[in-house]
Amino acid sequence: LEAETVIHIIPIDPELAITKTDGGIQSELGQTVVYTLEVENAGTIDVTGVVVTETLPSGTSFNAGSSTAGWTDQGGGSFQFQIGSMAIGQTRTLSFAVDVTDGSVNNITNVATVGDDGQQGAEANTSNNTATDNTPIRTSTASINGVVYEDANGNGTFESTTENPIQGVAVALSGISTGGVTIQRNATTDANGEYSFQNLPPGTYTVTETQPQNFDDGQDAASALGATQLGTDSLQFTLGEGESESVSFGETEQATTPDPDPVPATDDLFSKRLLIAYV
Repeated sequence: LEAETVIHIIPIDPELAITKTDGGIQSELGQTVVYTLEVENAGTIDVTGVVVTETLPSGTSFNAGSSTAGWTDQGGGSFQFQIGSMAIGQTRTLSFAVDVTDGSVNNITNVATVGDDGQQGAEANTSNNTATDNTPIRTSTASINGVVYEDANGNGTFESTTENPIQGVAVALSGISTGGVTIQRNATTDANGEYSFQNLPPGTYTVTETQPQNFDDGQDAASALGATQLGTDSLQFTLGEGESESVSFGETEQATTPDPDPVPATDDLFSKRLLIAYV
């Protein structure tokens, strides 16, 4: 019997695949989310011109320092990474990092795609050329607001019908969220003496006023129970999810300092001396 020759025909099939994960985290305003992408040449031929395209999620900004070096901004929220050639079975792992900049969203969606230059033909299966991951965000709906005013009667309460607001006063916010994010913001009081900090995550915050010129320091007041006076024009307190705090700063009219050594009425004194001399 003659030996049979069996010929196995292996189709030439380019096949790229991409997966991604955020590690299953929940993030919040100010935190960095790092997506880990894995690209694989699962086909039967080497491929060239491999490119990964990332779409920046709404409510985030690109964090180059926590991403794999080499991402390029294509504009319109699109970023690309040029992998180039990939041999059969080769994999490549990339990081794409974003900072959460919008505390009002409760979810961010990240989409990545992979493709090549088509020199080895079209892929028969493109369903694994796209990877999507959804990251839940702790909604930052807490807020701090308040007013700076001239406390005419000294009772520590702003009475809008009889007391004047103070415009142009600098108010600073600093704090640490429950997720460990440092929060720093600044505001200036408007024509109504009001300022506001919105879309804050839960955490511990300090509000500090810059003492306005031509006023003496008055009473500071916070609506929250347990607020701590840290010093002149500075209060600290804790905010929970969705809570709102009001911090007001009362000022008093600056006292006029009398002249310690008033100049005598020279006209009267001079007149008396002239009269004496004349006589």
